[in-house]
Amino acid sequence: MLEERRLSLEEADRVIATAFDASRAAGPRGIAVVVTDKYGEIIAGARMDGLAPRYFKAAHRKSYTAAVFERDTADVMHFWQRQESLGHRGPSDWNDSMFHDAAGRHHRPPRRRHRRRDRGGRGLRGADQ
Repeated sequence: MLEERRLSLEEADRVIATAFDASRAAGPRGIAVVVTDKYGEIIAGARMDGLAPRYFKAAHRKSYTAAVFERDTADVMHFWQRQESLGHRGPSDWNDSMFHDAAGRHHRPPRRRHRRRDRGGRGLRGADQ
């Protein structure tokens, strides 16, 4: 039987608290953090006081993308660049408004060639990004 590991709400809250602590230590700019399950559904999320709601939405899209692609943002960007270099039309034509890259474009996922047991995604978006 295939066993699926999932982040608990308590674990997701620790991820958020750790990210907020690191942001406070780094300087005055705020961040938003969203933790999703492997399907891109929100487990927990928060934005620091005074941060515009758009940062929470961007963090959600980044987390969703990481979860669905089973890759971090850098790997997703590398995949898209590689696809475009091979003559594919590009990620802007992939048709999923939740997909996100560092430039804020929205995309549809590639076909998976393998299955990996992933616990989900974590999106982090700050005022300086």
